[in-house]
Amino acid sequence: MMTLDLKSRLVQILEKNMEFGIDKVKTVIHSAISEKREFLGMELQEVKPSVLHPPMSQKAIRARKKYLRQKEVRALELRNAKESNRKKLGMKIFIL
Repeated sequence: MMTLDLKSRLVQILEKNMEFGIDKVKTVIHSAISEKREFLGMELQEVKPSVLHPPMSQKAIRARKKYLRQKEVRALELRNAKESNRKKLGMKIFIL
């Protein structure tokens, strides 16, 4: 109802204040889900989120978990390497 009210107000403003000729047949509200609309040379239609982001397959889930585990291991190795380098540097400074 709000959309229809907004449309009628816009049509009134365009016709009366700006003196535009509005085609009542073509000035309708369409469903973006069920209909494709052409606008500025593009075809527009709403797509449900499930189509854009389908659920991950079991294989993809396992691969993602494996990747995340590998990422954690690499981060841990990097932290350990930095810590051991700090200790070596500290020992060198201490000995000098």
